[in-house]
Amino acid sequence: MINNNEGFTLVEILIVIIIISIMALAVVPRMTVFFNSERENTAITTSLIVKTFDDSFLNGNVNYLSIHLHGPWQQQEDPADSESADIHSRRNAISVLRLVDGKFTQHNRNTLKPRDFPDSFRFEEVVLSTGEVIKTGNILVPFYPAGFSDNIILRILLNDSDKISIKIRKFLREPVVVNGYAEFDEIEAGA
Repeated sequence: MINNNEGFTLVEILIVIIIISIMALAVVPRMTVFFNSERENTAITTSLIVKTFDDSFLNGNVNYLSIHLHGPWQQQEDPADSESADIHSRRNAISVLRLVDGKFTQHNRNTLKPRDFPDSFRFEEVVLSTGEVIKTGNILVPFYPAGFSDNIILRILLNDSDKISIKIRKFLREPVVVNGYAEFDEIEAGA
């Protein structure tokens, strides 16, 4: 008699399904956190830009959005001024500053407190409307009470591979998030 052993038994199929299910239970939550983390950091960044705009416009303040880039830097501040040194020594963060008595100080509103970001969400560079690309240090973007700021593009590297850009447009409250490293259009640069 010839035995026909083609195919899998029901037990073998169940074992494979159970193994795949256990692996999915371990991987799916991590993937969800991974993707939600990047989306959440983008939302935090854009909402802080909007809050800075709103505070300037509604309260008549000149606020400075300080983008602390990830890249290497050299301290240029007077170490005797510990608050200023603390503000300017941040890396991969955003602060909202005010100019008081000739010195930059942290904004006192809780909604505008500084935010630090993980290395998986890295502020790589800022493109000014002149086309200059800045890769190190701190960039100050003024927000004026009349309801405008400067045109800039903040380029962010996600997980060492994916790239996004956040465009702050001079007269618009809401920044725009685009995939990839964006450039200024002629229309945007002149606005």
